Amino acid sequence: MSKVYPNSPLVEVVFEIRYPADLSIKCNIDKYAHRIKNKFPLIVPHPELAAHLYAFSNNQNTEIVKVGLDRFSYHAKEYKNGFESFEKIALQHVSEFIEIYKIETTVRTGLRYINHIPIVKVNGCIPLERYLNFDYKLPGTGSMPNKYELLHTILVVKVGDGKLQIVIEYREKPDLINSEILVLDFDYFLTGQLKSSEVNCHIQESHTHTKKIFEDLITDEYRRVMESG
Repeated sequence: MSKVYPNSPLVEVVFEIRYPADLSIKCNIDKYAHRIKNKFPLIVPHPELAAHLYAFSNNQNTEIVKVGLDRFSYHAKEYKNGFESFEKIALQHVSEFIEIYKIETTVRTGLRYINHIPIVKVNGCIPLERYLNFDYKLPGTGSMPNKYELLHTILVVKVGDGKLQIVIEYREKPDLINSEILVLDFDYFLTGQLKSSEVNCHIQESHTHTKKIFEDLITDEYRRVMESG
């Protein structure tokens, strides 16, 4: 069973599949909407969706499913019971969608974890070393100090059979009590001609690699913060 931190910075978890575009999904969206209307009664307005045609939310806005011509995703904003619980619910929704529209192959699967770590700058600089085992190897001997006022890094690394995109970004969010955050965004994805019947294997592989890198990336100091209830 995967470990759940009582003071986790996780704000959203997403599992997405992409498949060859199918216009019949738009024409027959009522089939899916009818199937899920008891759990997801709210329809999110179209302008907010970008690549998606429709999004359906529960009454608390803690769970959302998004549907497009070439993609489907399940979003959870609560992760209290860990990966096993999320996996079960996500696969239930994905399998239901695959069954209705008879999707035999996918071209991409992705598992995404979005973390917002509350931080406070020290003397105007981001104390990155307190939270992450990550730094830049800058040239020179002291001419380029690691005193970062702003930070926005995107890395894509090959891990296992897939790739992991990691975004590390400093943001100011005036709507929050703790207005400064360090975004740590992981998106592990597999691409190619993938069988829809194997999405359960894909989500498990995605979680295994993402969890390992997250645990290696965070510092022991911040791990103690997450473990405090």
